[in-house]
Amino acid sequence: EDGINYDPQNNPDEITLVLFAPNKNFVHVIGNFNGNDWTINNTYLMNRESSTDRYWITIDGLNNAPTDDFLFQYVVDGEINIADPYSKLVLDNFNDPFIEDTKFPGIPEYPESKTSQLISWVKLNQADYQWQVNNFQRPDQENLVIYELLTRDFDTDESFEAIIQRLDYLEGLGINAIKLMPVNEFDGNISWGYAPALHMALDKY
Repeated sequence: EDGINYDPQNNPDEITLVLFAPNKNFVHVIGNFNGNDWTINNTYLMNRESSTDRYWITIDGLNNAPTDDFLFQYVVDGEINIADPYSKLVLDNFNDPFIEDTKFPGIPEYPESKTSQLISWVKLNQADYQWQVNNFQRPDQENLVIYELLTRDFDTDESFEAIIQRLDYLEGLGINAIKLMPVNEFDGNISWGYAPALHMALDKY
């Protein structure tokens, strides 16, 4: 599928990347994997499916990686560096330095001298989330009482955990549904989220 194809449970040793790039001639992948060190190398020249305008490549050897942080970019036509549009996390050299470790711990160091622009970040070997509630029943649509919530303004801690700790307060107001204002990556750390950079990447701040 388009984007990042990685199955940590059944095949943790490899990742397949697929990019839709019409009217482009060639695409390389650069990153911190297999000694690539952010250099254009034809070993990581992506395969091309001309009938669908897709470029793809499978990168293996992840089990031997020195870190569980797989970082990469596409380099299109040898000059345009981009993150994968389907990234769930990205590194941002302009805004990440202002994110405290208590807010989002373990952000890898950005390779300033080796590349620029947003970097796709895949956390390898992560355990599946264990759902705590398997029998959730949502209210009927006609009975919804929705609270539109901006995470950074709702509580001084500016975190999802802070929202969880105050669910009783919201319930006491008669609220039975929360609509989060956009939580995806955007330019800057302080925003209502309506200027997205990548629609699937969680904003780390």
